[in-house]
Amino acid sequence: MSSRFSLKSITDSDTLIYVAPILIAVSLLHIFDANDITHKFGQFEVMGAIVIVCYYLWDKIPVIYEPAIMGKKRIEAVICMVVGLFSIFALMPPVLTWQYYNLYRMSDRFSLNRHIIVAVISLWIGVGVLFSSSYILTQQRFEASKSTLQESSMPQAPQ
Repeated sequence: MSSRFSLKSITDSDTLIYVAPILIAVSLLHIFDANDITHKFGQFEVMGAIVIVCYYLWDKIPVIYEPAIMGKKRIEAVICMVVGLFSIFALMPPVLTWQYYNLYRMSDRFSLNRHIIVAVISLWIGVGVLFSSSYILTQQRFEASKSTLQESSMPQAPQ
């Protein structure tokens, strides 16, 4: 049995979806780092996982939905992704979870079960990691800048 390596085997969404949680797990090594370059690299890893989750949805829509509503469903998915991006990822988990729920409902409910669960959990955890890392690093920078503020060297006015 020989394994053929091709562009299709790389972009096969059924196996590619398992890369998303791996990217999020690896990003935990980078995203909470105070070094700005390492933090940005961790953010790119999480965003790569989100792109994979969106690609999986885009790839499965023509497989699950009938041709009459396939275009409408892809337009809905794009709108959900754009709304998620413009809300700086705040709305992406709920709207894409809704899209994945509809995909699950229309499928045979067993063949995509694990893939959809991996996609939805990766999406929620990834966006949560993005927000929590930004919050924690901002808080650390604020505390560091607050502690380095020196008292004024100006003499006090006589009372």
